[in-house]
Amino acid sequence: MSLNESYPLMRHFQRELEGFHQALSVQQRSLKEGYVLLDALWRDADHQAIAVMLETVMAENDAYLKTDAPVFEDHIARKLQQLARYLRGNG
Repeated sequence: MSLNESYPLMRHFQRELEGFHQALSVQQRSLKEGYVLLDALWRDADHQAIAVMLETVMAENDAYLKTDAPVFEDHIARKLQQLARYLRGNG
């Protein structure tokens, strides 16, 4: 595959990655809101075990969205800029 063919595929990947991060962020907010509502009402024997699992998932999602996601998006953006410069003959 040539670099000319790679560029639109990388742009598509960039858009998909950004869309994934946006969707994850929306779902994370929804999960937190639902958890707050449920936590106030739910008091059976499984509450604590499931609460720990949900809190762990929410913490891991938050960490990914705050640290890894921006790094991945910046990386692909830089690579696309470099490739675009190269393809224009300015690289």
